[in-house]
This record gives sequence, structure tokens and C-alpha cells, in this order.
Amino acid sequence: EEALPPSWMTSHWWGCSFEKTVRMLQYHSSVRTLVPASYWICTLANNQHGLGELQEDSILDTPFARVLLHEGCTGTVLLCDRKVTALARSWCIFEAYITNVLRSRPENVSEEVMLKTCHKLHYFDVATSTHVEASNGDHIALLVDTQKGMWTVRADDADTEFPTEVSTIGINADVRKAQASVPVDRNKIMNFICGRSNSTEEPPEEAHEYEQLNGVVHSIFASAELYRICKL
Repeated sequence: EEALPPSWMTSHWWGCSFEKTVRMLQYHSSVRTLVPASYWICTLANNQHGLGELQEDSILDTPFARVLLHEGCTGTVLLCDRKVTALARSWCIFEAYITNVLRSRPENVSEEVMLKTCHKLHYFDVATSTHVEASNGDHIALLVDTQKGMWTVRADDADTEFPTEVSTIGINADVRKAQASVPVDRNKIMNFICGRSNSTEEPPEEAHEYEQLNGVVHSIFASAELYRICKL
């Protein structure tokens, strides 16, 4: 069989168990009615014994960017644990940045990025698991991008809501605090976000682009709380 092109990017951190990752993606594919569902997961797709591809001269030539910019990739799903650890990882911040460019074409984006993303429609969903006291075990909750400036809440159980502890952390996330296993990766990512191409020098501590991306992330998780208020 031929390999399927990636239809969704999975943005995650390695601490999420494989079993929970599969359950979140299974529910997400059912909500998005993806047939077939092809998710790109770096843990499985990248050669973990030879990560030379992450050291490309241009960050847009790394596997993460190539997947997001692939014409068949229509969305990013961010997998969150209760501490939203993914947003503390620099490569996940890079994925969120490219995803936001694909979604909304913000101002102050480099010509190089705009040329590669001008034809794309892209969604930014969030998935997490939650424990319901009145039930047994974890359930899956999603924030589903409507492309109208709002995210709707979906869950695999009628009594399940998107967990407040997760949305609270997401609302207060700060992309500037994200770290990478290789410090130079963080430098390149943060410099790229604030328009300094592929510089590996120490990035600025403050930049308009950081705040712009923070605002997008905060609005996604705030949608869960707005949805909760509307149900009262």
C-alpha cells in the first residue's frame, strides 16, 4: 500500500502515554469524520536515532514544517495533559505559530512563510482527557476549531466538560517560557517567530509576535470557559 499523506499534524509532548494518544486521536477523527484518518506523529515519523533533519539550515525544511505546509494537511491537533506540558516545549510552539499563520494570515509574517502558506486552509484543535467522578475512567474532550474565531467543546461522554484546570493553564500560557532539549533549537524557533529568519543567536526577550501568538493560544482555551458559561 502507498503511504498516506498527512491530513493532520499531531502536536504533543513525549510524556503522553501511547494508549491515551490513540484514544484522543480516535475520538478526534470521529468528530472530524476523517476517512481515512492519517495523523503525523513525530515520535513515530522521525528517526529518533538520527535527528539530523532538525538541523536543516532553514527551519521550514524541518519535518514539522514540511508536514504543516503539505497541501494535504488540513489541521493541527494539540494533545494536552493536565499541565498542558506541550505548550512548554519549543517545537510545539513552532507548530502553533505555523498553524496560526495557516489559519489567519496575521500581520508581520515573513514573505517566505506567506508564499508557502497562501493556498492553505487549516484548523487548530485541542484534545485532552479528563476524569469524571460519576463515571469510570478517563474521557476525551476536544476544542474544535470552527474557523469563525470560536472553538466548540465536544466530549465522548454526556457528563464530560473540557477540564477547567487545563483551560486555566492554557489561558495563562506564555510562549516565551517554552524550552527545547537542544537550546539552539529554541533560539532558532523564537528568532523565526519574531522575524529574524534562521538566526541561532539569543532571541529577543520581548517581541510583538510573542504576544500575538500568546493571544491566539489564550483565546482557544478561553473558548472552553465561554462555552461553560453559556451552558449555565
